[in-house]
Amino acid sequence: MPAVAVMRRPRRWAGLVALVLLLALVPRALLVEGTRVMAPDGVGYIEASRGGEDGAAKARLPLYPALIALARPWAGDAQTAGQLVSLIAGSLFPLAVLLLGLVTLPRAAPLAALIACVLPLHVRLSADVLTEALYLLLLAVTFLALARRPVTLARGIVAGASAGLLSLTRPEGLLVAGLACLLVLRRARKEGKERRPAVAFLLCLLALLSVHLFRLDHLGETLGSFTTTLEGARGLSRSAAPGAASRLLAGVIRAPWEFASALDPVPFALGGIGLLVLPKRRRRFVKRLGFPVVASMALFVFFAAVRPGERYLLQATIPWILLGGVGARALVQRWPRAGGLAVALGLVACLVHAGTEQRADKLWMRELGEAIAVWSAPERPVLVTTSSRIAYYAGARRVDPASATIVPDDALVLELTLPGEDAPLRAGEDLLPQLSLDAASRATLRGATLIRKVDAGKVGALPAWQQERCQAPTLRTLPVWQQERCQMR
Repeated sequence: MPAVAVMRRPRRWAGLVALVLLLALVPRALLVEGTRVMAPDGVGYIEASRGGEDGAAKARLPLYPALIALARPWAGDAQTAGQLVSLIAGSLFPLAVLLLGLVTLPRAAPLAALIACVLPLHVRLSADVLTEALYLLLLAVTFLALARRPVTLARGIVAGASAGLLSLTRPEGLLVAGLACLLVLRRARKEGKERRPAVAFLLCLLALLSVHLFRLDHLGETLGSFTTTLEGARGLSRSAAPGAASRLLAGVIRAPWEFASALDPVPFALGGIGLLVLPKRRRRFVKRLGFPVVASMALFVFFAAVRPGERYLLQATIPWILLGGVGARALVQRWPRAGGLAVALGLVACLVHAGTEQRADKLWMRELGEAIAVWSAPERPVLVTTSSRIAYYAGARRVDPASATIVPDDALVLELTLPGEDAPLRAGEDLLPQLSLDAASRATLRGATLIRKVDAGKVGALPAWQQERCQAPTLRTLPVWQQERCQMR
């Protein structure tokens, strides 16, 4: 259907593609300029792109950090490189939605693509150093490659490659890759025409999944932490089980609200309208969009049970975006003027919402980090702090206050305590008054301290409540990794 439509009216579809790309690129590019402070997870991706050996860097899957490393020579710095990768992926996502809509619901595809252009949460995530924009693009490409039947050899290769890349972007990509594998095998068993595409799909998927074999040491760390968690859980009483069950139930109840928040009120309402008017087209929708619906529902259930946040549930919204195109078209058809005006105003409101939720309140982190970098230049300090972002902007090696780390005797060690955190165990001169900070940042940092550590050896201090746990007989009840940490003290 897409190829036929393009061949019949090439200028019309070329103009639509250009419009979608423009509407997707402009708001995201403007937000990149306004996003000066990245999300906390972004530091881990940047450290992974540099080959970092700390826990946050090792835990990252390799695709997004590799793209950051490739983009850094053109971007200038690592944060801009990460934002550039997210910007490109986020701008291409509405185009993938347009093509997927042309396969499943052709008449609603342009409006669905416009909704994807202005989705507020997606716009914000596309301007940050996060994997969501890249993951959603690969997810839409996987859905697109498997939507039409019979699957050709070329689309089998594309589906296998995109599903494999999903598993290298986020851990839940393995879930989608597994479901796609089951679908391809089921189709190949029923129809002989799809056996060659199924073989191509499996070869591409297995080739990319083999990358995980080079990360077996990271898998061992994950399994080791899981084992110690189980060891610590053995000491829990049975009375704690109802509490865990209640938290799980609360997460499941909270998930629909977070799903609606991920979509924003206008796209969510348009999707609801589309769901109501869909029965006439239900057979085509289920036939061609069955796998995206099943995969999205699996992602929804997974995150509802594990982490019911809007940033994660956004991955389950692609079918609802297509339903939003159906709902928007139904409004325009039923009330041409009023419905069209309502849809247009709703999309504009989404753009406004996306632009008003920047992290302006976190600018003090960048300013403080850059002030520490200027004060300590040309030396690279060791910064004992809970904030990975401040350490990144300071160009410092970060040490978590709750870990024991050996540093050289001649290292410049600074201990930063933010407002609301426990005071450091060692007293010393507060260096914050010596830094060049504006009045707003100083007001935010009221109660914080920056102390230079003069004695060498281990840095990082356990908070008072953890020190109490390290005393006998409580020490025996702690997990193994916490006992080892206490002994290092």
